[in-house]
Amino acid sequence: NLDAILAVPGVDAGMIGPYDLSMSMGKPGQWTDPEVSAVYDDCCRRIKAAGKTLGVYAECLFDIWKRRGVEWLAVKNDTNAMLERLQAMRTEAAFPVLREGPFAT
Repeated sequence: NLDAILAVPGVDAGMIGPYDLSMSMGKPGQWTDPEVSAVYDDCCRRIKAAGKTLGVYAECLFDIWKRRGVEWLAVKNDTNAMLERLQAMRTEAAFPVLREGPFAT
């Protein structure tokens, strides 16, 4: 349905979700699998051919996405960003990890 989505008036960009797309192909996280990679390449070509801005959510393989023509990059989702910062704050505050009781982590 990519071409139909890109043809919707007001749609300015196409964003690829590598996790979602690889999962839908039955190859979760196999971003460099030849079949998965070919679909990424095709999506990138079609988004660019439609005159839309090409974006991707990626935490690795940045050079490959650049070669595909990605113009913007989302590198972290809100949940992971908050979790990482909260874990760092706990370390900075030097609070021990509770092993017992109602507040055990």
